[in-house]
Amino acid sequence: MNTSATLSTPIPEKVQDGRYGLGVTKTMITMKKVALFVAAAGMLSMAACTKCKVCTKESSPEVRLCEKDYGSETEFGLAVDAAEANGYNCTESF
Repeated sequence: MNTSATLSTPIPEKVQDGRYGLGVTKTMITMKKVALFVAAAGMLSMAACTKCKVCTKESSPEVRLCEKDYGSETEFGLAVDAAEANGYNCTESF
């Protein structure tokens, strides 16, 4: 009686050297997972950012308008429109 265990089907060479087929390694899969996590975290952080605009006008102090200071996005948009109507040039602030 043979006491050593043998596989009935041989393991393909690519699996034996740590590859999952088509040349994809465990490291590559891990790197893709990390990249996906970083991208998702970046998207979440951008969504959580407060939208602000810096409005400038010659011979006038700089005005900073932030969406969080208004009751709605519409009110924020109206405030930016009003500043621009008064001669201010408003640009995105990061």
